[in-house]
Amino acid sequence: MKLILHPGHAKCGSTTIQRFLRVNRDLLFKNDVLVPDLNFRFPGERGFVVNSESPRKFFREIMESVDLSKLVERLNFLKRSHPDKTLLISAENLTVALAGIGKGIHSLLSDFFEDVHIVYYIRPQDTYMLSSWQQWGYKSGVSLNEFCVKNNIPDYSGVVRSLKSIYSKPRIDVVPLNKNALLGDGLISDFLKRVSFPKLDFTYSNDLANVSLSPVLCDFLSNYNFLFKDHHENYAEDYILRYLNDKSVFFERVDGYFNKEERLKILNSRSESNRFLHNHFFSELSFQDVFYGHLSYFDNLKLDEYEFKYQEISEALNVRRIYVYSIFSRFFSRVR
Repeated sequence: MKLILHPGHAKCGSTTIQRFLRVNRDLLFKNDVLVPDLNFRFPGERGFVVNSESPRKFFREIMESVDLSKLVERLNFLKRSHPDKTLLISAENLTVALAGIGKGIHSLLSDFFEDVHIVYYIRPQDTYMLSSWQQWGYKSGVSLNEFCVKNNIPDYSGVVRSLKSIYSKPRIDVVPLNKNALLGDGLISDFLKRVSFPKLDFTYSNDLANVSLSPVLCDFLSNYNFLFKDHHENYAEDYILRYLNDKSVFFERVDGYFNKEERLKILNSRSESNRFLHNHFFSELSFQDVFYGHLSYFDNLKLDEYEFKYQEISEALNVRRIYVYSIFSRFFSRVR
């Protein structure tokens, strides 16, 4: 059997790829590609959950229980029932723990599959840290700077080296989320070309999922972190989208919020790691363009425009401070 493994990285288009796989799961199944549901079950199997998310939950439970028996049972079932099909796993928590039980998961997959193709997407670490804070960090009540100090900056080459050491002669594609690196016209087009899927009537969009709140709004909400049960809770984003829309000022990027000096500090701390990946996986691209090219917008950033946008959102928050707090309080008291 063949394994196609998309282990993330988190905040590198994983949700977009998983949305595509979920929508096209039945079509892929009919063409000998198995995409497991959240419990690692498959179409036609008892207990299969239609339109469910990726098997992140399944792997998270294995990691928490430190017990591989469920994965062994599922892989044995797969070998008996679908010996000639390809298994496709997309779960970004498979890059979180590559020692202990995490290594055990990959070692087990390596034992079951002789043909392994790993597709691993990355992005500049400064953009990863900002995006992570906008999705998770502010819900813990910390500022962006505090988040960057307290959390590890991704070491993508460390992930790749670990995977190479576990799997026997895997094919690995390391792909920067950069227009010059992606094949076709976007992320899904690139993924389809790399895994060599047959040309089918897929339903998909190349638009990235996970709309991010404005960093100014995230900073405001970090003062009310008691509204969130944990950092995975997305009620705030969903609620604001429902009552406003993604064109609202509360979704403005606010270029310049994360200053260039702090970004460079993060990128330079992983320069050696990034150089390794560049030399071994995409040397035909410009290292400077892949990891530093996005910082060019600071050269054209006008301070008065940035200050105006920041002030605009801040004033909107001041006007709506009591309103935002009250609707969140009512909403969260209702859903708990």
